Amino acid sequence: MKVLQELNNGWNLTLVPNATLRNDRFGPRHIDEIINSPYETIPATVPGNFELDLLRAEKIDDPFFSTNILKLQELENRHLFYTLKFDAMDIPTVPAEKSRGAYDVHDADMPILRFEGIDTVEQAEKLRNKIVYIHRDDIPLEEGEYLVQDLLGS
Repeated sequence: MKVLQELNNGWNLTLVPNATLRNDRFGPRHIDEIINSPYETIPATVPGNFELDLLRAEKIDDPFFSTNILKLQELENRHLFYTLKFDAMDIPTVPAEKSRGAYDVHDADMPILRFEGIDTVEQAEKLRNKIVYIHRDDIPLEEGEYLVQDLLGS
């Protein structure tokens, strides 16, 4: 039985001003450090953008009205942490004799998360309990979609 873990709902966005991040020496190494932090956290949509998340949370005025978009420049010094904690269900253990090479994971009853460039068990183990960042160049935008930073020219 294949299991599909839905990752489209339940995301949160934590915003931390750069000065606060530096003063507090906030450098999270685990998702729980972000979730349990004292910083402002709001529900988020992924894929999406943080300005629309802030609008939905009623933290900003409509950026598409009048000159409200200019007020968003005040947010350019924020570090954004998108988090989603999910239950990976009961992942069956792989017998030790099959844990390297001969075991076909496609026949296993377990959720699979694939990352481009992570090709070995050893590489995947290095990601355990780590935060994964996405570079802005890797965000797929459809025709007519833009990052607000690109529209502002910053």
